[in-house]
Amino acid sequence: TDLELPYRSYRLVFTDGSPVERVDKHPFCMSVVHYDAKEAKQQVWAEMSDGAAAWRQSADGLIVMGLKVPKELVSKSDLDVNIQMRYIRVSNRRSGEVYLEGQLHREVIPEECVWEHCGGIRDDGFMLHLKKMNLELLQRWWQHSEMWWKRLFEHHAEIVWDDYDKDYSDLPDEILKRHRASDHAGDCDRMIEQQEKKDKEIREERNEVRRRRRQERLHTLRGGQHTDWVVLDRRNPKREDMPAVPGSRDSSGI
Repeated sequence: TDLELPYRSYRLVFTDGSPVERVDKHPFCMSVVHYDAKEAKQQVWAEMSDGAAAWRQSADGLIVMGLKVPKELVSKSDLDVNIQMRYIRVSNRRSGEVYLEGQLHREVIPEECVWEHCGGIRDDGFMLHLKKMNLELLQRWWQHSEMWWKRLFEHHAEIVWDDYDKDYSDLPDEILKRHRASDHAGDCDRMIEQQEKKDKEIREERNEVRRRRRQERLHTLRGGQHTDWVVLDRRNPKREDMPAVPGSRDSSGI
């Protein structure tokens, strides 16, 4: 039941409106994050249950399809589009009918927001291109995941975080440069850790070989016949209790 709740308030669709069922789910329900536009797959939109809009986002902005705007309203004079930092209203200039309205979840930059209406439906119809304000980047550039909007309007339900891929390919160049440098440093650290782990395993393996040889040599010095270390291990499960022979090395090889 919990998994069905989000789909009562929105559904995932492709650009043509065909449904998508939790695309590209990875183990542990993690979504894909990419920083290169070439890695982007087919566009996925969150279409709200009221049928007023479908929207998608990237790091820099949002694209909103006004699904209730009639396709015959192609003249700029037919529409009254009001875009503010936290508010949007799209209505018919003559009749006053409201096609899209709501309090935005986060701030946008009105001066850099544009709209278009190509006289068709869905992506050929009314489209809003909103520019995110992204004040978070000024303080915490490395936490650009905080730029991801949970919802379009405040009256909408929250979009599940891992329902579709995250596109950070349009981050500012300076942020992308820092991210790539940080990512490269992380890769170097992981390579060093892997090499150190490998060296440690080699040392432990060599120490184990010396221990086995010492065990066989001690048994021979005590007057016994040469016996394989496997048999000696079975006879003496507690190796630390074995008496040391003067002049011999301990199990660490020192």
